[in-house]
Amino acid sequence: MIVWKGLGFLSLVIPFGTALIFQLIFGSTPIASGFGYILGGAAVWYLGTKWNAAPGRVMTDNQTGEQIEFKNDHTLFWIKMQYWGFVSAALGIFAFFA
Repeated sequence: MIVWKGLGFLSLVIPFGTALIFQLIFGSTPIASGFGYILGGAAVWYLGTKWNAAPGRVMTDNQTGEQIEFKNDHTLFWIKMQYWGFVSAALGIFAFFA
């Protein structure tokens, strides 16, 4: 079972998609898939950082005056999306030496 919030499922789709595209273009070699995973990891890190830093909606409780911020988190298995970029890049580096 895969658990995600927001657009966190893209943490898997983007790296595997870029690795697949690199393999189709450059042939099925570990170096091609490694570059794909590294490039996909960079994209996931950039998008996760951008989307998780977006400001949320601030609501004020009329009775207490307390302010609450509602943000849409983008996570996969309760880990923020940008951190999955490092996992993907590590997988790409591992693919170079496999």
